[in-house]
Amino acid sequence: YCKNISKKSQLIETFRTEEDLEYIFFFIKYVAIVYLIPILSFLALILNILIIKVVKSNKTEFKQAYFDFMVLNSKFNSIYCLIYLFGLINECLKPYSIFCSSIREYVIIQYYKIIVVNYIGSAIKMCSNLSYLLMTINRYILVGRDHE
Repeated sequence: YCKNISKKSQLIETFRTEEDLEYIFFFIKYVAIVYLIPILSFLALILNILIIKVVKSNKTEFKQAYFDFMVLNSKFNSIYCLIYLFGLINECLKPYSIFCSSIREYVIIQYYKIIVVNYIGSAIKMCSNLSYLLMTINRYILVGRDHE
């Protein structure tokens, strides 16, 4: 127990100033915005497109409404991933830093962020959640039935 207390006090002494903590949070935000969000969004886009192709190519095998809801959910998710990927052009970690795009100051880009990313993106996210809810309700209804 005493060893843990000494380790915690050493950790606190390491980050004495707010600038140290600010630098760490800035680095985490940089990694998330520059690397994680684009990679994960692109991966989600590819996986959702694969779901759509697999279900549509095997339409005779997947006759249930559940798979129609799955395709609908994948379409909403794909659209949201595209919107969010293009929404990164307006992100800025710190004003006038390396990762600040010069086009973010254009009015059309700001309208894109407000209207498309925030408003339409939220509506598509809600539609995605509703289609997932419909898919879940459909599975619940099918439990215990012969659903061939």
